[in-house]
Amino acid sequence: MTTYLFQRIVHNEHAWASPSPGRQSAKIDRGFLNSTGFAGDDWNFAFADAVKGNLHGYSRYHPAKPQGDYNIVFAVYETGGRWSVAGFYEDAIFAESGRMLPDEIIERRAQSLHVIRRHLSDPYRTYTLPQFRSYVRNASKSSRIVVPVGQAVLLPAPLEVTFDGIERMGKHFGTATRISVEQYAAIKQSCSAVYGRRSTQNESFPEGKLFETRHKRRERSKALINRTKSIFKRENDGRLFCEVCGFDFGAFYGELGHNFIEVHHTIPVHTLRDRDKSRVEDMAVVCSNCHRMLDRRRPWLRKAQIKNILA
Repeated sequence: MTTYLFQRIVHNEHAWASPSPGRQSAKIDRGFLNSTGFAGDDWNFAFADAVKGNLHGYSRYHPAKPQGDYNIVFAVYETGGRWSVAGFYEDAIFAESGRMLPDEIIERRAQSLHVIRRHLSDPYRTYTLPQFRSYVRNASKSSRIVVPVGQAVLLPAPLEVTFDGIERMGKHFGTATRISVEQYAAIKQSCSAVYGRRSTQNESFPEGKLFETRHKRRERSKALINRTKSIFKRENDGRLFCEVCGFDFGAFYGELGHNFIEVHHTIPVHTLRDRDKSRVEDMAVVCSNCHRMLDRRRPWLRKAQIKNILA
């Protein structure tokens, strides 16, 4: 027997692979996020955290007597009573108790919270990394939805949907709404254009032609970049994360993102003259997105300006 559920989750800018910053004052999810700044379902599509081929998702809702499989629509609530689907779990089960996650996953999640701690509510904004480890270890017991990785579908971006009965979907995080198989099929059909369908437009664009260019550029110091990263790691418990938005490549991508970050020159290199020297104090440790945004305007934006945009 399969049960179909419609479950509200919090908005997340990290594709529900880790908590995103700046939400403790969120207007839409404020009833849930104001007291913490993050939520258990922030990791519901953390595919890098799969254990033995399964994701262990979180929901405040838990059936009194779980039976059979569950197909779940995860959706975010928008202003004006609108809903946008974030993703699906299919052939999932509700376990009686959550699984204790492996130490490396606990560490990754604890670090992702520690990185954005200034964006969290009290008392979490003052937590140390060991305190976050303890919190995540205990909280993992509440991740009781078990779904095979291949049966978890995350849309590229939340997609607004409408269907018969949408006005009756529960807005409370602790209440999942049972829906019919027909409603589930209608929701999935509404999202079919986003995933699982090839483009019918057979467009092609010529690329790859070889040509030669000549240009001059100012030399950059690899030693300065390495020194900046080294000092930043020493001052931040051995971690590298974006000074602007808090993004941690290692926490998000696991081993692939370990020890990766970009370094931004706050004084444009093209303005330097021969024999000018840059200092570590002139550098900013940033993620790729914030680096591009800092460089997008002339004169270059400062870190504080980007932080204000994200606030």
